[in-house]
Amino acid sequence: MVTAATHSEDASMPVSEREDADVPESMPQRDMRSMLGGSCTDCGTRYSAREAVVSIFLGLKNAPRCLPCASRRLERDASELQADLVTHFARRECYLRAWQEAEQIDRADGSAPTMGVATNPVNRIVDVGEPSASAEWDAGDMACGELVLGLRMRMEKLPAGAIIRVTATDTAAPEDLPSWCRLCGHTLVAMNHPTYWIRRKGS
Repeated sequence: MVTAATHSEDASMPVSEREDADVPESMPQRDMRSMLGGSCTDCGTRYSAREAVVSIFLGLKNAPRCLPCASRRLERDASELQADLVTHFARRECYLRAWQEAEQIDRADGSAPTMGVATNPVNRIVDVGEPSASAEWDAGDMACGELVLGLRMRMEKLPAGAIIRVTATDTAAPEDLPSWCRLCGHTLVAMNHPTYWIRRKGS
């Protein structure tokens, strides 16, 4: 599952327990809470709290959709759409707070780390699992410059289209790795900090 994070150490802490708990809730947070437990307008599958946040940002609050249905409507790859949205959320405090709260709700609901996928209406939520990787690299706590340098060197050894599973515990990785992928033309297939699945560019 794709997640957003900040540089602060308390990013994973519930919003109500953080030092900024006296900050009024954001509009996306309020909207997300009001949408909890709903079903996708297209397929009827129960959408997750994170998919509610995605729907809010896409202007689909009045007709919420699960990620697969939203991506089909936009003619976008679901993983890429999700990555683009989360990158945006990481830069927008109001959406970031809603996304973090939604992650906590989904985790408590048992729908983390992946999002619900509307391919099986009987089971309602299907776990898409981890992407298959042909290489793995544990970067530990390597930071920005070292991290992307080491990653680039490993990516160059992979054939086009291969996926590498990277573990990077640096708190800036959730911003640095997606940006690096976009700049270099690689695809961030999925991320669940500290784990990232990146597909090498090319066919």
